[in-house]
Amino acid sequence: MSRIIWPDNSPDSLYNICLEYCVGHVGKAISDNHRKDGLNSGLMLSHIVNQQLFLACVKAGVVTTKRVLNIFQGQNQTKLKRLNLSTVADLTDEDLDSLLLSHCPTELHLSSVHLTPQSLQVINRHGRSLVLLQVTNAAQIVLGGSKGCAASANSCQRLQCSNLRFLTLNRLMSESTKLLDVSLSNMSQLTLLDLSNSDIDVSEMECLRLLPCLQVLNLHSVGLRDLASAFKTIAEVKSLR
Repeated sequence: MSRIIWPDNSPDSLYNICLEYCVGHVGKAISDNHRKDGLNSGLMLSHIVNQQLFLACVKAGVVTTKRVLNIFQGQNQTKLKRLNLSTVADLTDEDLDSLLLSHCPTELHLSSVHLTPQSLQVINRHGRSLVLLQVTNAAQIVLGGSKGCAASANSCQRLQCSNLRFLTLNRLMSESTKLLDVSLSNMSQLTLLDLSNSDIDVSEMECLRLLPCLQVLNLHSVGLRDLASAFKTIAEVKSLR
């Protein structure tokens, strides 16, 4: 049986030391060409290094501006599969469109990013590859937030990422219920749905029983107007665990 001797005194791995140094000096990799930000000429990162460096920069709070973000943009041989843009304060719809087009990620995290109604169109345009989507302030993309959408959900812009398996949409407004119902009806592979901290009517979400793979439904801090009707709707989702 193996034993760990003096675990608290064990030195950090060379990999972590190098990664920490790169994160701390990430500015050295940025081109001095003010016309076009990106990596210095001649630099190319492998897929694994590029992904780990990006995640480490996000965790350390380094990826906060477009200039740093552009280090990871437009690299044909180093695609980012896990795209976490939660800390990029000045992200625009054009940036989001370019990044999704360049990398075709399977995961997209937009926790604290300022979004617009056009952001949803960008996500739909490149969302076929997405397996996981996390939008903390979903009301910003007006997912049914417009009063005109409440009456006719089919005529409004809706989320159209049919291959999603993990979906987080927080802080939705009450007007979002019908449009959300239409959007989810086309996501037959969805296994996790997080609608926490939203003001929606669960009893009107008939699509839930049409999601055969749904195992986890997070309704934390969701106001249930009609408790009996809401529980009846949830009880019809036989796949929940």
